[in-house]
Amino acid sequence: MASQEPIRLAREALREKSHEHALLDVAGIIGFFATITIVVDFTGHKSEEFAQLLTRMASIIDLGRRVRSRVLG
Repeated sequence: MASQEPIRLAREALREKSHEHALLDVAGIIGFFATITIVVDFTGHKSEEFAQLLTRMASIIDLGRRVRSRVLG
């Protein structure tokens, strides 16, 4: 098994430079893409509807980040 040290160091660097919400955003994105990769690899298909959903989700995430930065400063 590969060493987890690079991941731990990256996580701590991100936590130092930002805040816990950024760390949670990153974890969610990684988990989401890991899941999608499994689904796509299994089915071998591309869904246009799913691509549109991802675009909407990205817009919502972007809005949330902008609101959070204005509220938290």
